[in-house]
Amino acid sequence: MRRVNAEFARVAPLVTIETCMDVPRRHGKTVMVDLLNTPEDQVRELLKYDEAVFCLHVSKDEQEEGVRPEREKCAAIPVPSVRWATAGGITLSFLGKLRKSFHPSVVIVGTAITKAENPKEAARQLKQAIVKG
Repeated sequence: MRRVNAEFARVAPLVTIETCMDVPRRHGKTVMVDLLNTPEDQVRELLKYDEAVFCLHVSKDEQEEGVRPEREKCAAIPVPSVRWATAGGITLSFLGKLRKSFHPSVVIVGTAITKAENPKEAARQLKQAIVKG
């Protein structure tokens, strides 16, 4: 049997999540549920998996259109035990706004680092901003 040492497995469809929840429980790992384009009613249904981390993800297309539809709305769902992650459109300037709307346990940064003139410096600044809170 092949062993994988991942801290997160990223899955989305409801039936897949149900199937995937057993493996992390047995191995002390975590499932990250990506909520990209997931309607609010389905998000509420998924929140029953309180051992998962839920990723509020804004697609590149939505970012380019200036849309951030679900991130703030979903983060406002009153479930105190939920651990949130966020991805899509995360920039140094957006981190402050993000922290005011909710407090993610995981922040996934992509192009703010990969497309930066100095990726190492961009990563350092983002990390510093995240750690400072």
